[in-house]
Amino acid sequence: MYKRIVLSRLPNALAIRFFKRTVVLLNETSGLPAAIVDETGRLLSITEALETLFLKDPASELTEVLALSDARRDGWLGSLFDMCSGYSRCPDESKHAPARAVLRLFEVYGGLSGITRDNYDAETTKIENFVADCSRDAAIRAALDALQLTSWVAAIEDVNKEFETMHQQRSRENADAQLPFKMLGKRKEGKGCYDDLLDMLEGAAKMARGAAPYDTLAARMNEVVKELSEAASKPAVKDDQ
Repeated sequence: MYKRIVLSRLPNALAIRFFKRTVVLLNETSGLPAAIVDETGRLLSITEALETLFLKDPASELTEVLALSDARRDGWLGSLFDMCSGYSRCPDESKHAPARAVLRLFEVYGGLSGITRDNYDAETTKIENFVADCSRDAAIRAALDALQLTSWVAAIEDVNKEFETMHQQRSRENADAQLPFKMLGKRKEGKGCYDDLLDMLEGAAKMARGAAPYDTLAARMNEVVKELSEAASKPAVKDDQ
C-alpha cells in the first residue's frame, strides 16, 4: 500500500524536503494512533536537526557519496541474508545446514537490522568482524563455499573498506566545523524513523480493514514518493561560471 522511497538516492536537500512533506501529511491526518503521532514528532525533530547540519556542513557533497556507499553495503548484506534465508528452507535439503550456519553468524551481530541500523562507526566495525569470521571460521567458510556465496562476502568487504576510507576523509574535512552531530548519522536515523513509521502505518491499516484514513493517506504519501523520486532522477543543472 505504502510505496517506500529509496532515501539513499536523494541528495540532502531533497531528503530534508521529503521528510518535511511526510510529516505535514501525517500531521494533517486525524484519527492516527498515538504511537504514530509520537513517531511523526520524532521524525520532525530529526528533520530539523538534519536541516541545521545541512546548512552548516562544509562537506555536504561527500556526505551524499557516503550515503550511497552505505546503501550499497547494506544492499549486499541484505542480499546475502535473504539468499541464506531462502536456502535454509529451499527444496534442496543439502543447503539447509550451511545456510543456517551463515544465518547464525548474522545473529551474533544482532541480525541484519542489528548491523545495518547501527551508527556508521559501529556498522563498519561489525562488518569488519563479520567478514573476518567468514574467513577464519572453517565451518562458515565451508558453508559459503557450499552455497557459492564467497564472492558476496568479498563484495561486502570491498564496499565496507571504500566507505571507511571516505568516512575518514569526510571526518577530516568536517573536523573544524565542530558540528554537534554528524549529517550521516542523522540521515540514517531519519531513514530508520521513516521505515518504522511505514511499518506502523501498514499495521494500523490492516487492523482498520480499509477504514479511514489509511487509504487516502497512502495515496497522498505515494504521490510525494513519486514526485521526489522523479526529482532525484533528473540530472543536476549547474550554474554558469
